[in-house]
Amino acid sequence: MIGKIVTGKSFGGAVEYVLKKEKARLLESDGVDTESIRTIIDDFNFQRKARREIAKVVGHISLSFHKDDTPKLTDERMRELAAAYMECMGIADTQYIVARHNDTEHPHLHIIYNRVKYDRTLVADKNERRRNVKVCKQLKRRYGLTFSNGKRDIKTERLHGADKVRQEVFDAITRILPKCDRIADLSAKLKRQGIGVQFIHRGNDPKKAVQGVTFTKDGLTFKGSQVDRKFSYAGLSKTIRELVETLAREAADEEIKYMRQRRREQERNTTSKPRKEERPQPPQVKRGETPRLQQSRQTQPASAEPKPSAPQHVEIGGTRFTQEQWRQLQENRTLRIIVRRSDANMLREYWFDNAGGVQYTLIALRRRDEAFTRELVTAIKGCRLTVQEQKQLYSEQGLIKAFRRQDGTVYRSRFGVESKPGQKDMLTECVLSVQQPQEMKADTKPLVKPEQQQKPRPQVKTYPPKKRGRGI
Repeated sequence: MIGKIVTGKSFGGAVEYVLKKEKARLLESDGVDTESIRTIIDDFNFQRKARREIAKVVGHISLSFHKDDTPKLTDERMRELAAAYMECMGIADTQYIVARHNDTEHPHLHIIYNRVKYDRTLVADKNERRRNVKVCKQLKRRYGLTFSNGKRDIKTERLHGADKVRQEVFDAITRILPKCDRIADLSAKLKRQGIGVQFIHRGNDPKKAVQGVTFTKDGLTFKGSQVDRKFSYAGLSKTIRELVETLAREAADEEIKYMRQRRREQERNTTSKPRKEERPQPPQVKRGETPRLQQSRQTQPASAEPKPSAPQHVEIGGTRFTQEQWRQLQENRTLRIIVRRSDANMLREYWFDNAGGVQYTLIALRRRDEAFTRELVTAIKGCRLTVQEQKQLYSEQGLIKAFRRQDGTVYRSRFGVESKPGQKDMLTECVLSVQQPQEMKADTKPLVKPEQQQKPRPQVKTYPPKKRGRGI
């Protein structure tokens, strides 16, 4: 159930549109003579003269319902829904007509009412569109009507002008968004389809944070929230972040499942089954064998049991290496391998850190149906990044690191990533602070702790005693 409100000036055009439609039926009316269309229009115009200073007194509301609700929407139920809607919207004590149309696959009705009431007051129109959405949801729950999927079920071919372009932008974002792991990827893929994307920075300063986004197609520009509430910059960032977290969670679950399976297999292989005690059997003498030969055969040592072979794989941090891969990693100190997941493949570079631990960095990432066309940033100023630092670098906040130059100057910068289709991701840097080295002066004396300083001895002066005499 969707309500659309229009306010106009002419009762003639509104009434003729509603009642002259093919297969239109008048369901309900009040305060007007329904003998003909002309009498209905005259009655509406007669009452509007009570407030000649008000131009827009024609209220026109269309209520459209889902096509799945057609069997239950009889004329009686339509009258009941129209009455409940007008009561909730505060449309009372005034003239109105209710008509039903059957010219589309989804049933709908029209309400024409006079904003000038019988007592010369006006029907309130403050926040009527916001109240309309709330009332429609309430009536759908009360009468058990179908909730549609929003803009996904809209037929684009029936739209015109800006509404059609906006719906095309909505469809494109809805189709592309699940395949993106960053806002920059969404922007690049939309540009290939002729939709421009522009990010709005706070105070129109490119160095400041992004606070909005706009989409442009066929010369028309829409804010992200105008296309859909969830397509604002904050909404898109949240959706992409949830998608990435879901992929990471699924990959971690698969890795944990694989590790548990490997552990069970190792336990099964290492745990030997208890052998049954063998009873000693008397020696068997073969035909044609002398007792001396038999005795020498018994004194020969039993053949040694076969030693278990070396493991074919090495598992470190949830990643399984073959013996050849592990040997290459130890010899070259670096190794690049492809780690396959259910939905994506990752090109990783494993390396040893200063503590001797094995770390890895993501070199490239692709989905199942794509090639390795995107190269990630793996180092900053010659310093190799771990995968945790890479995640922070590709986040919205970026990665903050400090570097010391040869002259002793310490720079503290915020690093980010700028991606372009078909090119390697570019590193961006914003210097946050610069700390100059402290220069020592030539005549500067070494600092001495206060307790080590010798305090000067106080000088005590002695004065001769004064002689006191008696006055004469």
